[in-house]
Amino acid sequence: MSTPSWGSPTPPPQYAPPTPAPQSKWKIAGIGCGGLFGAFVVLVIIVAIVDPPKKTTPAAQSVAVTSTATSQSAEATPSSVITSAKAKAVPKAKPSPKAKPKPSPQPSCSESRDLIVWYVVPTLPDSAQELGNYNLATCETTLQELQDTSPTGPGYCTEAAWVSDNPGYDADATPAKEPKDVVLSVGPACD
Repeated sequence: MSTPSWGSPTPPPQYAPPTPAPQSKWKIAGIGCGGLFGAFVVLVIIVAIVDPPKKTTPAAQSVAVTSTATSQSAEATPSSVITSAKAKAVPKAKPSPKAKPKPSPQPSCSESRDLIVWYVVPTLPDSAQELGNYNLATCETTLQELQDTSPTGPGYCTEAAWVSDNPGYDADATPAKEPKDVVLSVGPACD
């Protein structure tokens, strides 16, 4: 340090701080590398929600092709069914655009008649309903289903009779009357 003529020391010279490096326009805007990545992730999520991918995996394609081919069993030939080994070997297998699944016809359950099903349940008034005599999905008879599924505990009774044998029967009446010419009785409370 040097001493001036008036006697007080002069402070050492001061240096200006280094000038900062120029910043990118993204950092100036407050969007760094993490911000850009976050914006990209949000964009991908929005696109996935708005327009989900239409491609399927090779396994899903083989299921779609196989189910289309088997649903047309009358027309299916061994060459039209793709096995899973072929599906893996040919990942881009697509069903032909002309092959449309045909609706399966209703199973032909023989003669159709309606039944009156009468119920006795403890603490409730007697009730009845009219049912067809077949489960159309399985062609199992309603009588067989009633035999297999009706309650058999104390106080229960399920009876079935043909509607044609009970003209004018009111299944909506409360309490419902016991039908005539019963063809099935299940439960200990049946007469």
